[in-house]
Amino acid sequence: MPGTAGANGAPGSGARYRLQISKVTSVVFFTRRVTLNLTGTLSELEAAYRKVLRHNLLAGWWGFPFGVVWTPMVLVRNRKALAKLHELATGNDLPSQTSG
Repeated sequence: MPGTAGANGAPGSGARYRLQISKVTSVVFFTRRVTLNLTGTLSELEAAYRKVLRHNLLAGWWGFPFGVVWTPMVLVRNRKALAKLHELATGNDLPSQTSG
């Protein structure tokens, strides 16, 4: 599912996570969208996100009509996936444990 992130271990600097982001490449009437399933530490995945973001901003827009449509869509989905990754890394989405 696009925009998903999952934890494999407890939150922290050594924890490994999954991140699914998309990359768009366009040239005139040719547009290619590739989904990347990445695994790594938070810093590794943030670096991969920045690299894909740069690629999408530079190479995603140049195809008609799909580059113009897919690039903004992918930018939003990738940003949401990164936000979800940060939630997992900080433990904000873990259910609260209350004794009762």
